[in-house]
Amino acid sequence: MLFFPDYLFNVAYKLLLNIVIYKIDFMLML
Repeated sequence: MLFFPDYLFNVAYKLLLNIVIYKIDFMLML
């Protein structure tokens, strides 16, 4: 397993969270 600095992990986590929230909002609109 590769070692990632904390800030890279935080950026990736926030990006994933934003994508999930965006998809949920899109599904709720339909």
